[in-house]
Amino acid sequence: MGAAAWDDSMFVNGSRSDNIEVLIFGGYGHYNSSSVIQSIQDVWRLVISREQLGSVTATQLQGVGSNMPAARMFANTWSVTHGESSSRTVHWLFGGWGATKSGSYDGPCYNDFWSVQYNSTLGNVTWTEHAISGDWPSERYSAAIWQYPTDDGFKLYMFGGLVVTGDAQLSTLDDLWYLQATYTVDAGGSMVWAMKWKQLVSSSSDTGIPLKERPYPASEVRPQGRGGAITWTLATEENTAMNHYFYLFGGSTIPSGDGNVPEARNDMFVVQILCSF
Repeated sequence: MGAAAWDDSMFVNGSRSDNIEVLIFGGYGHYNSSSVIQSIQDVWRLVISREQLGSVTATQLQGVGSNMPAARMFANTWSVTHGESSSRTVHWLFGGWGATKSGSYDGPCYNDFWSVQYNSTLGNVTWTEHAISGDWPSERYSAAIWQYPTDDGFKLYMFGGLVVTGDAQLSTLDDLWYLQATYTVDAGGSMVWAMKWKQLVSSSSDTGIPLKERPYPASEVRPQGRGGAITWTLATEENTAMNHYFYLFGGSTIPSGDGNVPEARNDMFVVQILCSF
């Protein structure tokens, strides 16, 4: 439950291969036939035949070195491919919840930032943790994210999420963040990344990027803090933030006074970024 997953289907001459290939990391469940339910730290690769969807091959992968994310579930994930080569596909992971036992809200939440790439020749994965100076989002899981590729990287917006507090209580966040990620290619052909986060809205009462609730016309309102919302992006012809509409539907909030009992939402918002950063 709550595993991180990325589409890692190979590209051949600009087209995807005959197989659907998926990388899976972590989640929450029984590990190695143990009776204890906990967060998991393993990495798997699934290969599914497009012609015979019932044909699935699963392989557990080893990482290069000892550096990899701690066990967790409900991390935010996305992928960016540059060019027509699968070697330029980079999978990303932010945050998550490292629950350690069932039936209670315990275990740490994270705000670390990782990328992972699969090496088809060696059959392993390489994780890279990206240290970022200055302000960046606090610990959380199941935030709402919208991202789109640029010529030299990607841009991402992150709203809200859930967090487990020190007294084992569940709480929602309602801040809005912007990430600009760019890369260069070094002499060895490796991608070298530079990251810059910027906080756009600190809370739902803060002024900043207007969020419009459908249907129009509507007053300038903002979503309640929430986690697990469904998001998607619609873009006009020009690939800039001002020409993107970011949609958000539903999710779970934690009503005041109800402790750790989530409340499902069925509201929908559209976020339009009205300036460039």
